[in-house]
Amino acid sequence: MGDPAESFDEPTWTFARGVDELTIGRRIDSGGVTLTVSVNSANAHVNSSNAHTYEFPDLATAMRRQAEMEASLIKFGWSFVGFLPQRRSHDERRGMPRATDDRRRWWTDGYIFDLDL
Repeated sequence: MGDPAESFDEPTWTFARGVDELTIGRRIDSGGVTLTVSVNSANAHVNSSNAHTYEFPDLATAMRRQAEMEASLIKFGWSFVGFLPQRRSHDERRGMPRATDDRRRWWTDGYIFDLDL
């Protein structure tokens, strides 16, 4: 993977099922795109040292295959649990204090019709 600063910017998707964790990493270089799939397992019957790499000529092809992999993982009981690197440049909205304690918004208030007209 080379320089740790470079690998930090490589996107990584993490899935979990029970005590197992699976990661899909994507690296783009001049030769194409590499997807690396690795499993960390606490189960003794699963060899967690295996990482599989898949080479693709371009990003579009790699993204199609990755989407297929992710759909299969979800179908077979894996849950998406995280993505790195975190790319947000602003504060977490849910952690920000509100100007008032009223969380309602005027545009969500319903209109009361007078049915006696």
